[in-house]
Amino acid sequence: MTDTPLIVDALNFLTSYFMPVDKMPGSTPAWRLLAAMKVGVEGFLKACAASGVSPHFVIDAGYKSDEASQKWTKRREKECRTEKRSIPLSADTFLAELLREAGAPVYQVEGEDGDDIAAMLAYTLGDNSLILSGDRDMFRYVFIKDAPERVKADFSFEVSSSGAVTIVLHPSSTQRVKDGVADRTLADMPECDILAWAAPTNKLRAVVDNPARGYVRGCCSPWTRRFGSLHGVARPLRLAAYHAMGHTARVFETFPEWNPDADAVAWNEGEVTPDPDPTYFDLLQNARVALEWLTKRDPGAGDDSSREGTFRCFARHAIVAEIMAAVEGGSATVLSRMRDLCAGRFEGFVDGEDAAFLSWPPPDRVRIRCSERGCGASFAVNASERKFLDKKGFALPKRCVPCRQLAKERRGAGGVYGGRGAGGFHGGRGVGSKPRDSPPLSAVAKPFRLTPPRTLPPRPKPSSEVEGITKKMDELTS
Repeated sequence: MTDTPLIVDALNFLTSYFMPVDKMPGSTPAWRLLAAMKVGVEGFLKACAASGVSPHFVIDAGYKSDEASQKWTKRREKECRTEKRSIPLSADTFLAELLREAGAPVYQVEGEDGDDIAAMLAYTLGDNSLILSGDRDMFRYVFIKDAPERVKADFSFEVSSSGAVTIVLHPSSTQRVKDGVADRTLADMPECDILAWAAPTNKLRAVVDNPARGYVRGCCSPWTRRFGSLHGVARPLRLAAYHAMGHTARVFETFPEWNPDADAVAWNEGEVTPDPDPTYFDLLQNARVALEWLTKRDPGAGDDSSREGTFRCFARHAIVAEIMAAVEGGSATVLSRMRDLCAGRFEGFVDGEDAAFLSWPPPDRVRIRCSERGCGASFAVNASERKFLDKKGFALPKRCVPCRQLAKERRGAGGVYGGRGAGGFHGGRGVGSKPRDSPPLSAVAKPFRLTPPRTLPPRPKPSSEVEGITKKMDELTS
């Protein structure tokens, strides 16, 4: 039996699963976040294999519409202004390379929209292929047959009594595109070339291949405002790398700096010329020497114990690793050069040790068995509900939505179960399984009323204090 192709919008789940910055303490150093990513990648692929699913991962590679560019610019400026950055530099690169190391196909297509690539892969891989993306824009592709059935918005893991872990895919609660988003047809799509799209890429080499698009980077660490941008500090090394790669024409570069006089973000942008200076070229012959050079030039080096310090230190390593991998070419990757530079000095990054602190699957992504007597159905808490519960400091619910609704009706609160919210995708097991005793996927968002089953005995009326707390919790999680 052929596995079901699953096209995954990988960055859509970067911070909610692959690098769970919201689930780990604020003091977690960047190195540990990379270790968490490694555990998440291996677990996801393991669950897919046990479920008869063949995942294909799409990672955006630089294309941005005008609207997306404006949002991206505002976010980078906010990071610089507030001195807060939750994701280590080059997280997308490390995710792509960890996936490739594990044998998964990854598609990073320069100059193309990631959603377009995902849609064309789904079209090319057949009508039984599925798409995993929380982006409702995936419903605009009119050539994807049965999109409401095939586009999944989230996932969880099912753990059997034997300990086997499988993946469960959950549909969108709306199953339609956002208002005002135009349809896209095959005529609007790039020509599909799976082999070319799956070829490994390097961001610095991509700059040389398309110098007009150039070197566009954001706020590389939380300390950009305080100590300047590392992209600016590392520029001499980068100019030598351009020349070492055989590029002599001018290259456009842009990244944010802090202007203390204006008390605002200023974008350092313009064309630069590759530099053949042998002094800097010599630095490229040894990654450790290049890292020492960058560390000495960095005003922010020295305090690597705080979270901000580890992010800055991580960024120095990542910049040098990217440059060295681009200059060396061939099979050199940023991840492999990063490992060489670390040499076991950073907790949570060395193979064999990086998984010790992190269990899998993560508890907030495991399907839950309803604790209501006589029910026992499995349900999942979707991404938006998990985020809400985490923000409020609440634990995951122990009962499915229908059972909580029945409890509410017993208390005289009434209400209607609309198939949405925590546990909204409630029922059987398996990939893309339809809800048990619930409406079909196409009607998930349509409300219906449940009649209390006779098998559930009435409960004694709780005290007024307990009743008030329970009512408040149900209102927040329904």
